[in-house]
Amino acid sequence: AEDGVVRMWRWSKDTTSLDMVGQHSVGKGRVTGASWSKADPGIVVTSDEGGTVAVWDLVTNTTRSLVYGRNTIFCVACHPDDPDLVAIGCKLGLVLLVSVTGTGRVIHRMRGHDEDVYSLAWSPSMEVMIGEEKYMEWLVASSSRDRTVRVWSSREGRTVHSMRLPQDNRRGRQDSGHCWVSVAWPRDGAILSSGCSGELLSWDLTRPGKRGGSEFTILHKEHFKNLFSISCTKDMVYTVGQDRTLVATSLSSSRLVFSLPCFAGFVYCLAINQIEPSTIAIGAGDGQIRVWRMGGREMFSMTCIHAKMNQSKVMSLAWHPHREGLLAFGTDEGRVGWVEALGQGRMPTFSSYQHRGGVYSVTWGQGVEGEDEEQVMLYSCGDGKVVQHCTRSGKGLDIQGTIEKANTVGSKVSGKSQVVWVERDQVKLLLLGCDDGTIEIYKVPSLSLVATIKSQSKLIQSLSLHPHHMEDGNQTKYSSFLASASNEFPIHIFDLSTLMNPPTSPTTPLVLVSPTIVLSGHLQRVIEVAWSPHTQARLVSVSYDFSGQVWDVAAGAPLHNFSGHTGRVMCTVWHPTMAGMVLTGGEDGVLYCWDPTMQERTLPKERKKERRNKGMGSGEVKEAKEEAKAKPAVASSGDLSFEALLAQHRAQQSKTKEVQMEEVKESEMDAKEAVEAKAKEKKVRSASKKFYFPVSTAAEMKRKANAAEDCLAVHELYQEMKKDAARDSDGIIEELEKLKIGKDEQKPPIHLGFFHSRSAMFSLLKEESAALSDDLESQAVLGLWTGNLSSVVEAALQEGKMTERMVSHCAGVSMALWRKAAQGLGRQMVREGEVLRGSEYLLSSGAVVEAVTVLSKHGYHRAGVAIARSRLGQDCELVREVMASWARQSSADGNYALAAKCWLAVGKGEEAAELLARLGDRESLRVAALLMRETGGKGELYSRQCLTDCLYRGDTVLAMKLLEDQKDKLGWALVLVLVQREVLRLVKGGKVEGEVKPVLRMVKAECDKLGYCWTESNLETMTSFVLSSTHPSPLTQTLLSVSSLLAQAIFPQTELQACVGLVAKALHLLHTWPEQLALVLHGVLPGGGQAPGVGQAVLGRELDWQCNWAELRSVQCSEGLVRLDKLEKNKQEKVTEEDMELLADCFMLEDVIRSQKLEAEIAEGQVEVDKFKPEVSVGGQDDTEKQEDTDKTLDLTPSLSGAQTLSLAGGEWKSEGVSDNVPLPDTGGEDLPPPPPPSRSFYQRFLSGQPDTTLAVKELQKLRWTLDRTTSPSSPPFPDLSLACKRFVQITVVRGMGSKEDPLGEEDRASKLGLRQKVSRWGYYHGKRDMQEFFIQHS
Repeated sequence: AEDGVVRMWRWSKDTTSLDMVGQHSVGKGRVTGASWSKADPGIVVTSDEGGTVAVWDLVTNTTRSLVYGRNTIFCVACHPDDPDLVAIGCKLGLVLLVSVTGTGRVIHRMRGHDEDVYSLAWSPSMEVMIGEEKYMEWLVASSSRDRTVRVWSSREGRTVHSMRLPQDNRRGRQDSGHCWVSVAWPRDGAILSSGCSGELLSWDLTRPGKRGGSEFTILHKEHFKNLFSISCTKDMVYTVGQDRTLVATSLSSSRLVFSLPCFAGFVYCLAINQIEPSTIAIGAGDGQIRVWRMGGREMFSMTCIHAKMNQSKVMSLAWHPHREGLLAFGTDEGRVGWVEALGQGRMPTFSSYQHRGGVYSVTWGQGVEGEDEEQVMLYSCGDGKVVQHCTRSGKGLDIQGTIEKANTVGSKVSGKSQVVWVERDQVKLLLLGCDDGTIEIYKVPSLSLVATIKSQSKLIQSLSLHPHHMEDGNQTKYSSFLASASNEFPIHIFDLSTLMNPPTSPTTPLVLVSPTIVLSGHLQRVIEVAWSPHTQARLVSVSYDFSGQVWDVAAGAPLHNFSGHTGRVMCTVWHPTMAGMVLTGGEDGVLYCWDPTMQERTLPKERKKERRNKGMGSGEVKEAKEEAKAKPAVASSGDLSFEALLAQHRAQQSKTKEVQMEEVKESEMDAKEAVEAKAKEKKVRSASKKFYFPVSTAAEMKRKANAAEDCLAVHELYQEMKKDAARDSDGIIEELEKLKIGKDEQKPPIHLGFFHSRSAMFSLLKEESAALSDDLESQAVLGLWTGNLSSVVEAALQEGKMTERMVSHCAGVSMALWRKAAQGLGRQMVREGEVLRGSEYLLSSGAVVEAVTVLSKHGYHRAGVAIARSRLGQDCELVREVMASWARQSSADGNYALAAKCWLAVGKGEEAAELLARLGDRESLRVAALLMRETGGKGELYSRQCLTDCLYRGDTVLAMKLLEDQKDKLGWALVLVLVQREVLRLVKGGKVEGEVKPVLRMVKAECDKLGYCWTESNLETMTSFVLSSTHPSPLTQTLLSVSSLLAQAIFPQTELQACVGLVAKALHLLHTWPEQLALVLHGVLPGGGQAPGVGQAVLGRELDWQCNWAELRSVQCSEGLVRLDKLEKNKQEKVTEEDMELLADCFMLEDVIRSQKLEAEIAEGQVEVDKFKPEVSVGGQDDTEKQEDTDKTLDLTPSLSGAQTLSLAGGEWKSEGVSDNVPLPDTGGEDLPPPPPPSRSFYQRFLSGQPDTTLAVKELQKLRWTLDRTTSPSSPPFPDLSLACKRFVQITVVRGMGSKEDPLGEEDRASKLGLRQKVSRWGYYHGKRDMQEFFIQHS
């Protein structure tokens, strides 16, 4: 259903009823489809509009949900053989074939329809013939809003057959409006579908159609609206349409079995045709009038009238007394119409007059106004009025004016609720039921009042006069009995025989105040009564107690009670052709035909008031239309009028969705919010029920039995007051009464103070105020009424119970009282924690200083400052205090920026600077240093912090601003900032437009332009600053050091060679980052690393080509490293032998590599000495053998502490300065001799076999002495030349360069060495020992 719940029912044949046995709700919207698996009867698959498919296991009563995106699902169909497969019809023509196991995998997505798919049906077997083609698989049929039916292959997921619905010209509405197409597949070769106008079509798949598709036949056209559902059981097919008709058809014979009309709303009224009693009209809440011909052959020979009804609820019906087929009706919208119900057209006609509310009674009778008084007119009763309608002109006329002309009418006219026309022989009467329980009887056509009946006090629901003649033609003695049903439970019977006999008719209006018979037994109001046309004095009534009751009026006793309805019963008639049978209809949407003699009960049974479900909403099914002209203060469900019940049902449908949405929102509320909402609602409800007159109300209740006596006393007082008013036009008596001068009057009872003098009113209010001593707010209201509010305000202030309502009352007394109350309420609110609201009252009452102080004290500094700045003077000390308090609070909260602003607003720069420094960003540090410049303190520290951050981040703009602010303290840093700017630009790959100039020269020129002082003090400060700065990133730290060295090289007092050395050191720092080294080198030395270019870039003048400074060679080594890195990365770059020789010259520096070799040897020796442990010799023989082996081997380990020469003389190796008595290698013949084996390690030479480290320590001392003698502290740094040579050799190997041979053998052997062999042998003899293995492989 639309509530998102799927229910399972069990059908009981014995009781012909459905019993719910299970339900579930898993989806997110209304249920759109359901399918019971034929392959597994324990599975039910349902879908909802949110795209969720729920699989309900009936055995375990569990559900699984599968979500298919945002697809709106309209229908599902389970596979007849495979319980895991389900077909799904979706919006916009999509058909899915899915597996409901696991995650719900989609097997096929089938598209072919142009619009929404409304229905699905599987083939009854795997063997299907379509035309001449045979399919051996399960097929599935789908119907769509595009008016086509398609047959799909479940194996291939494609369309195998399609059929288009025929156009229906029957009602001339083809292709107009929405068309719902349903489909079923009951047997092989035949598919059933609905047509465009509600017909049921049978498609023969074995016979192709003339225009494609298949041939079809129409099984029935019983539905006049869309056919929604088709269900097949064996040979029967059942269809249900939008017209709520259930049609059963035989498939084998194509014969209509029955067409059962069903109601979609309350059954409101029944009317029997007086000319053809077997015809009965039924009015319901679904906007249709059904005309049932009971005398036909069919079980339900029924026609429906729905045109122009606009889904209105039909509340009343009446057949024309002379024209057989003319039927009048009234609707809940207030419209009145008539229609030829038995004709062909059946198009209703409406009167031009429309009631403002529901029309709950219509009747036909002689006209009483206008030219055609003899014509039969239609009378309607609604919204308290009776209107006469002319069926010829279509005009309506309110007859109340005619009644008032013909009769003397009081000032108050009762609203009408029922109208009945009576014509007996020559007596013509118009009976009107009123909302105050009165029945008025008028003579027609004069409309003179002939009788008034007043025995009931509530609205008249139904009037019925006993038939004059029974069905057998005999006259009855009860023909003058009038039955009246009202909102009271008993039914009153009146004998109108006096009025029915013209000779004895009274000349003056008859007044009846007591009924002839009272029928008691119903438990709720009685809605309608009807006399039996077959049995005398037999009456049937229906009530809101869910029952129909048959009475024996002659005996005044109940006979039979029918309690089969499940809702309130609205209408009843006796069956016109079956004597003794009764028809009843009610809000359960069912019309029952029952035999009174078969009922077990004689009276209605008591029903326990079921607690309404919260799901129905607070209003439930309550209908909110008040009775015509009657507005009771409190109306229980049993007191609702017939019209109110209708309004209730009418409002229910429009409010259902709103109620459901409210329930969803309420269910989603947090528990705390729900409690607060309920508390607030309770508070509002209790406030609305607040009662200020407990004393007088209690006295009134006690005197309830003496109401007449009190009324008489009030009347006498009023008369006396009128006399006094006439005598005293100037109000003197009233003034004397105030002064208690005048006649002594007896004090009236307390509850009559409202109706007595002013003094009595004051006495009453005084008593009430004393009774409400605990409720100051109520006392304030009473004080406001009397004008004495000061005492109440004083008490409220003392007790702390002042309220906003009391303050508002004080404004009407005096300004001083209001100010006092407002200040008291403000202080009270502050104590209770409502600081903002309390300050508002303080401020509005003029206590500005107090309001600001309170706000500042409780942390509302913004509000306090806003008020103080706006309302107080600029130099007010309170403003400074509030700002200082705000600053301290913000600082404690960690909002340093806001705190700094507060301190600055009151001139506290030092406090603001400390807070800005805590923020840590560069801008804040700069401002903090600026603020501290006047006071000193930590200003220099903040400025250096800011400068450091700017240098590391490359924020030159802010750094220059800082230097501008701190010229006296940070002027020395100008050159460093500018150099760092250029270095970072170079590292980031930035280029300068125009001619490329050396960076150092550019910075020097800019510094001179800005007036930089090149002093020794600035140089020292800059150097110490950089040395004390650290950064977690090694590259960032190195770049600042590079900038510092380059900046030092610019200073004029630095010597020329030292300047080049500083540049060399700067480049050496970048050896770890080749890419950055290349960029910086190119920017600092755009002319290259040769002497003239270096001199021009660093010193501003060229150096001599023959300059052999060690610093210059270090720069050239850095340039060589850049070249090496480029060749290693770009293996495709072309390079010549000459270029490679120049590159080799950069690294083949014997003095430098010797120093590096000494350093490596010292480091290795120190490590070995530190970890040395003496070895234990097993025998002397092994040591002797080892020594002999060693003597046979050429030991070329250099004695680094002495001179060594290694050369090729006469084609043989000659070594000087190595171990003594070591034989040289043999002659190598024509080729060069092989190089000697690698040197032994320091351990092997000086520690192996030694009992201690004496020899090794001596050697280390010699090595250190030699290193000190060959190097100086000012020597520039060089890269690892041994490693550089190794990388060089690797490049030549990869590129196949550097090898050379002379096949003629005529030249010197040494000239046969290629560049690779030369560098390898040079590296072998001069480089570090740990790389000799590599060099010997390429020598």
